[in-house]
Amino acid sequence: MFEFHINWVTYLVNFILCFVIGWLWYSPMVLGKQFKAGLGIDPSKSGALPSTGMALQIPTTAFEVFFIGFLVSMQVSTKIWWIVPLYILVMTSASITGQYWSARKPVVIMITAGQTMVTETIVALIFWAF
Repeated sequence: MFEFHINWVTYLVNFILCFVIGWLWYSPMVLGKQFKAGLGIDPSKSGALPSTGMALQIPTTAFEVFFIGFLVSMQVSTKIWWIVPLYILVMTSASITGQYWSARKPVVIMITAGQTMVTETIVALIFWAF
């Protein structure tokens, strides 16, 4: 049996942090140029973000952050250490598999999978800390 506790301030910080990490990860300063080139988009052109994709990202990220908080709570109360690392591994694997099916280039797949793994690990660590 476990007790579910979530710090809602930490939840909000993690939710915002996911978008900050994504913005940095895909910025031209980090991996944005390689990502755009891998998609066949001219990296020198600055275009608007796809509004539908960004709108869908909000509820998806909200649920994902909540679920990671739930898993961290479960892991802490049950002392089953592998719950969150297994979830991060599964989500990263799903990201890779889904993109291979959509015939993305390996550079795009690795950049996206890396962002998934890094973001989810940071979110989990922040939940553990608070």
